[in-house]
Amino acid sequence: MRRLLLIALFLLTIPSLVVWRQYYATYQDYGSRANYLEIEEPGKIDLDPAKFRAGGVPILCYHYLRGRTGPVYLLRVLGAVLFNLPTLKEREYWTTPAELFARHMEWLADNGYTTIDLDELEKILAGEEMGPPKPIVITFDDGDQSVLRYAYPVLLRYGMKATIMVVTSRVGKEWKEVRSLNWSQLRSLERTGVFRVESHSDDMHYKVKGPHGKMQPIFLHEVPYEGPPLPEGKLFVSLDLRRSTHSLQKHLGHPAKWLAWPYGWASSPLDSLAAHEGYHGSLSLAAGTNEPGRDSTWHLARITVTARTTLRSFQELMKAAEREAPAIAQSPQTAP
Repeated sequence: MRRLLLIALFLLTIPSLVVWRQYYATYQDYGSRANYLEIEEPGKIDLDPAKFRAGGVPILCYHYLRGRTGPVYLLRVLGAVLFNLPTLKEREYWTTPAELFARHMEWLADNGYTTIDLDELEKILAGEEMGPPKPIVITFDDGDQSVLRYAYPVLLRYGMKATIMVVTSRVGKEWKEVRSLNWSQLRSLERTGVFRVESHSDDMHYKVKGPHGKMQPIFLHEVPYEGPPLPEGKLFVSLDLRRSTHSLQKHLGHPAKWLAWPYGWASSPLDSLAAHEGYHGSLSLAAGTNEPGRDSTWHLARITVTARTTLRSFQELMKAAEREAPAIAQSPQTAP
């Protein structure tokens, strides 16, 4: 009996320590995971019109996919979904089970959605094209190997396409739990016609301590939200964006046209720097859709899919965003 009690106590201690460590990392400003729960969760904003801008073209944002999901992982997900506990590691939080991703794509296909790329979205927002009745853009941030292993066959099966946003200096390397696709794999994926590769910066996917002691993305440190951008900060960001587009040109034969700012945030001065370097638009993690006459190609809204996004919440989000066809804009949109 005593042995059974010791075993039970041991089994209870391990998950308690895991939860405590994740809680500390989340709320005590520890590492890159700090304050991640401040992100607007898709499941929480689907019925709030003040936060979710419906009535336009949705852009889905995935990060990583996962094959088998064991009981421990499922318990972590349940803790995060049902009780809002920080039970998921950083990569797990941004991971979607491959089987669930396949069900997402099946639901989109069954409900008449047609995937378009960002170039097509640009024409729709500028009023140059109407686009298909129910257009949707699919993106993957970071360029993880799981995109090739799990997403590619599913997208191919349903005749869909997607865009991969890569940190060009990290291509083919392991960084922050990301196992990045290499240039050869990215070239092969582009040749299939299923994927297009764009920029997630060259080397700005990290944080530094800001003026108030909080961690913030390096590009926001160099070019802050408020006040005039510092000359050296502008140069730092511009050179990074230039290196990123040059890397894509060198390895894939085309420059970068689209930029997903790391961590999903930017500013008008930063978007202006990107426009000056030849980018056509930027992607954020602001929740919502993108509509002609209302939105330009800068700071595009996306619907972020995480481990906490159930199939039901995904369907509710898509139904909230539905629209028969985007209206033609009255005048072309211009970059900042």
